[in-house]
Amino acid sequence: MLSSIGLLFFIPLLDYSFKGVISMIVICNGLLCHGSKYLDLPYQRKIMIYDVVCNVIMGLIVIFTTKIPIFTTFVFTISIYNFTLNKIRYNSNSLFHVMGIQFPLSIGLSLYQL
Repeated sequence: MLSSIGLLFFIPLLDYSFKGVISMIVICNGLLCHGSKYLDLPYQRKIMIYDVVCNVIMGLIVIFTTKIPIFTTFVFTISIYNFTLNKIRYNSNSLFHVMGIQFPLSIGLSLYQL
């Protein structure tokens, strides 16, 4: 459940803008994903796949609509690399997930401008 701590990075981004909608989706999906893993629910893998697919789609939308696509693409690429590395090498380490995935993505989203 420690890996859901990084969702706190997205709370300051909540507002009535497109950025706020993305933040709310990230928070809700993250709570579902990490909560199902914590509770060891039988469908936790399906929720994790749904969460990852949603995050990739939202990431691509942000990349293609932002005024700073190079920085956003860099942050998104680093986060995908860290996600893959964390799954394969570190067996989903919570600290690595928070600092290597959730924190960079929250920084990229905080700088998002339409």
